[in-house]
Amino acid sequence: MNENFTLENLRFANELWIFIVPAVLMAIDVITGSINAWAKKDFKSFKMRQGLVKKCGEITILAIGTLFKFGFGLPWYLVGGLAFYIIVMELVSICENLDLMGVSIPKFISKALANARKKYEGGEKNGTDDSEGSHGEDEGHKR
Repeated sequence: MNENFTLENLRFANELWIFIVPAVLMAIDVITGSINAWAKKDFKSFKMRQGLVKKCGEITILAIGTLFKFGFGLPWYLVGGLAFYIIVMELVSICENLDLMGVSIPKFISKALANARKKYEGGEKNGTDDSEGSHGEDEGHKR
């Protein structure tokens, strides 16, 4: 097993899992973010609507990518890469939510997810380094 990880090696057991895994993680993110906001008496329906719209957009991107994959014969790893990116974003957001709720996340897990997110986002977002895990940029928080 000396094989290096690349998106070309990423395989879902079935194309349906490209939608199931991100959707389940999105639901967990919404639930943990909502519970956290409710517990802190900071639940805002506007922020939740914004987050849900964003999540619908992400699923739409996966659907369009899958359509293009089958319609134009694009390589599988393009759609797998989109799914992987969304999965990493959701895992980071869930870890941030859990951290805000007081659940300790092992540093190696949060660092690995933050590094993966940073790598797939191109390192910087809006001119600022996001390696510290900004709690305010994702809709999973303080709904």
